[in-house]
Amino acid sequence: MCGIVAQFTKDLQPPDKNRIRAMAGDIRHRGPDDEGFYFGEWFGLGFRRLSILDLSQAGHQPMFDEKRRYVIVYNGELYNCGQIRQDLIGRGYSFFSGSDTEVVLKAFMEWGTGCLTKFTGMFAFIIIDLVGEKVCVARDQLGIKPIYLYEDKKHILFASEIKCFRRFIDFELNRPALYEQFLYKYVGGRQTIFRDIYRLEPGTYMEFDRSGTIREKKYYDVTAGLLAPRRTAVDLEAVEAELKASIFAHTQSDVGYNIQLSGGVDSSYITAVLAGDYKQDLHTFSVAMNGYSKDESAQQNFVAGHFNTSHHSFHFDGKSLADIFPKATWQMDMPVSHTNCPFLMLLCGHSRDHSKVILTGEAADELFGGYARYNIPFPDSLAYSLQRRGVRPWMLPPVWKLKTLRSLLSRDIGTDEQADFPEDRIRQLFSGLDKRNYYRLQVTGKFGDLMGKIRAHDQTVYLSSLLERQDRMSMAMSVESRVPFCTPALFDLVNSFSPDDRAARTPKYILKKLSEKYFGRDFVYRKKIGFTLPVVLWLKDKKNLGRYLDLLTDDTFRQRGFYNADAVSRSVDDLLNNGNGSFKDLWSIIRFEIWHRVFIDKTL
Repeated sequence: MCGIVAQFTKDLQPPDKNRIRAMAGDIRHRGPDDEGFYFGEWFGLGFRRLSILDLSQAGHQPMFDEKRRYVIVYNGELYNCGQIRQDLIGRGYSFFSGSDTEVVLKAFMEWGTGCLTKFTGMFAFIIIDLVGEKVCVARDQLGIKPIYLYEDKKHILFASEIKCFRRFIDFELNRPALYEQFLYKYVGGRQTIFRDIYRLEPGTYMEFDRSGTIREKKYYDVTAGLLAPRRTAVDLEAVEAELKASIFAHTQSDVGYNIQLSGGVDSSYITAVLAGDYKQDLHTFSVAMNGYSKDESAQQNFVAGHFNTSHHSFHFDGKSLADIFPKATWQMDMPVSHTNCPFLMLLCGHSRDHSKVILTGEAADELFGGYARYNIPFPDSLAYSLQRRGVRPWMLPPVWKLKTLRSLLSRDIGTDEQADFPEDRIRQLFSGLDKRNYYRLQVTGKFGDLMGKIRAHDQTVYLSSLLERQDRMSMAMSVESRVPFCTPALFDLVNSFSPDDRAARTPKYILKKLSEKYFGRDFVYRKKIGFTLPVVLWLKDKKNLGRYLDLLTDDTFRQRGFYNADAVSRSVDDLLNNGNGSFKDLWSIIRFEIWHRVFIDKTL
């Protein structure tokens, strides 16, 4: 796992070597083991290496082919590189390294962008054809590894993390994205919360030449299987075979690996497969919340003891979270969308003492349908059906019995379940927000069935937010995070099953059924806890998160222009006077304010 940066000039000027080196320095944490640069007449490449496969200098980047026609900077892991290497050898290629970087480069040389559909793994890369003066930038199918871009009349910039662009531009707020940011805690799709800074979307590549004319194409869409499922019955044996193969493939490493053990079914299943079926000696790492009712230490210790892992548990609390939150925000680049992000960062810091690689259960809920929102209430189904038929709230008579239905008809059913604010709170606490959710509407508007819409939203926008969290928080500590549940083959397989069959099952039924092989039913089918935290208690304590409440009452806050500052102040007073109803709203605003002061104001 690594970090990449690049500048491509449009105005016949040479690249700015000093700024490119500074960009690479900003992401040293992504690759403290090595660095490399290559400068051409109209471009510059920078690279930071975290050595995982082939620890020798043969894996140094930027990497060239033997004839020095092509050069690559690559961030990721290709889990089927062995098979692709053998295919390429059969086609006459030879290899000078044991790295997957060389496999990616030569696969591109052989198949062009057609190589992308052959890859199983996580990746973001830039390849330059030095003779043809053409560039290809690509990202893996599900968006596990990030790459961002900025373009103006002078140049196109790329980086693994947004903070690198500060070497060329001053950051500005993307005000049209504020509504989506506050409503969902995350700006999805190509847009980001930064003005004129974009992400290359999952399953997408772009090509351009020296003129700078960009052609962008999506080569994989995870929702395609949801739109046209084959309506086959659930095949547990096929899922088990694919899942076990993926888990084992994700262990390839020259520096070992750890397990991020939450105590839930997802990471417990990974632990069970590797320790039980593949007889691996494992180190497991967990976050403990001593004395908290939703602490999962008992489940973590049970799994670790059952499979005889070397278990490492670390206690974090509200002060730990408050102390590190600005740093976590800096590492995240965006407002922290999930409160537990800093704890994941701290945990990865401890896990690095044993290995630079950690496997996690991320994406299992999105793959198998593990959220409560998959149990769709009848009123929601009815309202969605009416919406699809053009029925609007004002069309219903204003009688008490239809109040709930009218309310549902005014919502975006299927996506609002993930909203951080109810619509009425948005109106109370903010002013002048541009109500835009274009990307989410584009993704979900294609679905006639509500279950399909929910799954599509989860497997695109929500999954992206989780994967960005996992990437940033692990790489902040120079740790490569791997997600065995997150492969195109698994998503395509599970999405092909009959929607009715999936919907009629217990949430995450497939994974739970497979887990019965390793655990008792009491463990497998217990109520989902999730990584939730006692935020309301910590906000009321000035030694903990409560220290940040002052951000919501000072002059800087009042002068933003998009808050209803008096309404926010009343909510703060209510919270401190033992009211709990608005704590989620306040905490969401605090997270945004910390980000704004770190990146835009540069005062925190």
